Amino acid sequence: MRNIVTIFLKELKRFFTDRRMLSALFLPGIIIFIIYNFMGKMITSSVINTSISNVTFRIAYTDNYSSDISTKPLLLQVFDEYLKSDDSVNNTNNSASYYTFSTSSLEEYKEKTLKDEYDLLVVFSDNFESNLASNINPKRNTINFYYNGSSEVSSTLYTTVTNLVSATYNNYLVNYDLETNTEIKSNLSNEEAIFKTVIAFVFPMVTISLLFSTVMTICPETIAGEKERGTLASLLLTPCKRSEIIIGKIGALTITALLSGAVSFFALLGSLPQLIGGEFNFDAQTIVALFFLITSALILFVTIGILVSTLTSTVKEASSYISPFMIVSMVFAILPGVIDMSSIAYSFIPIINICIQMSSIIKGTFDFTNIAITIVINLVFTGLLVLLTAKLFNNEKVIFSR
Repeated sequence: MRNIVTIFLKELKRFFTDRRMLSALFLPGIIIFIIYNFMGKMITSSVINTSISNVTFRIAYTDNYSSDISTKPLLLQVFDEYLKSDDSVNNTNNSASYYTFSTSSLEEYKEKTLKDEYDLLVVFSDNFESNLASNINPKRNTINFYYNGSSEVSSTLYTTVTNLVSATYNNYLVNYDLETNTEIKSNLSNEEAIFKTVIAFVFPMVTISLLFSTVMTICPETIAGEKERGTLASLLLTPCKRSEIIIGKIGALTITALLSGAVSFFALLGSLPQLIGGEFNFDAQTIVALFFLITSALILFVTIGILVSTLTSTVKEASSYISPFMIVSMVFAILPGVIDMSSIAYSFIPIINICIQMSSIIKGTFDFTNIAITIVINLVFTGLLVLLTAKLFNNEKVIFSR
């Protein structure tokens, strides 16, 4: 055990005192953060232009908001004042027209909104304003909005009006369905789904390639580098068993991979809101699942890299053989975007399963069972590769190949 700890600490010291190794740990995470923020901003700026003027906003609202409906809802009165102010939407020449409808006609009005007959629907719970004034059932008062996300005017109006709600009312729920106790989908357009499909196609490919860049840097040096320098032969002359040497090296690389995975994960977490258009609504379970996907993927890639490094004689040779694995992994990353891989059977295929789950998380179609199977299968596969590497390490022809 002491020998394993010695090898383990020796490898860690080598990693953390080598600038090139340190860059391999942190650079992928930094690049992920920069690229995904840049992609998000570019995509957003290419589809959204908030310069709106000379527009009459068409707002339809339900007629059940108060026992006295002789005046408009307070929210819309506040919006009228906002349009007259210097802070108005893009400042000049915008106005609003208002229409009422009954809650029974909601589906019809949703269709009309998708056809650009209206820009925003405001749906109140029964006696919304009267209840607020009397402080009746504050948790049962809802105000829901529906808009057309493919329309620049509708999207801008939705953002503006919802920002005014908190300044107008208290003790209410917004965009919430009391019958099902779930949040409603305000965006009636499928544009968001198309946007996420595009991101889900790109996300696994970029992430996998950046994670593999860590392997390309640290793994060739681990065994092949020591063979090339002749230090491995010297290490084998020490009292350490070969199994202790390989366990120590793999242990150090695992810790290094976990650290790199953590850096990449937090960079990913920080850039996802920008990448998916600012709507970051992942719960704690999803975040934890994404973390284990990233780290298990990196550990698997590192194990593959160690195996290749063991089978080769020089750093250059090891790097040349690891590159095809990276290319194959990137091809795997494309597959979920072009082939239906929703079957649970794909969760049992290493690397492909990681790409599928990354894509499904972005789309919001993931299943925790499939994610759990993916993580377990890749860890099992990692264990098998470790055993194979340990066995090869006892082969004289492999260790002393030149």
